[in-house]
Amino acid sequence: MKSLGEKLIDLRKKAGKTQKEVAKFLNISYVGYGDYERNKSEPDVETILKLSDYFKVSPNSLLQNNDESKKEVVFSSEEVSKIIEVIDILNSKLK
Repeated sequence: MKSLGEKLIDLRKKAGKTQKEVAKFLNISYVGYGDYERNKSEPDVETILKLSDYFKVSPNSLLQNNDESKKEVVFSSEEVSKIIEVIDILNSKLK
């Protein structure tokens, strides 16, 4: 199984983008984005949503089977609220 970092590298290269371009879109440093690709840090829920939008993939495809140990993903109530808010915004744009 590919790690999140490996998936991000594949998606970025497929899109023909540099780390700096993706970092600029996310409004973070390119070193910070590079840490995601090197699996040195993990993006928060909001960043996962931005990455999925940027690369035109589902958030699940980024998160599924990232870690061989099958680490459980647990969201705080604040993160769940943000996800619901984003979903509501996306749904309103589709109408």
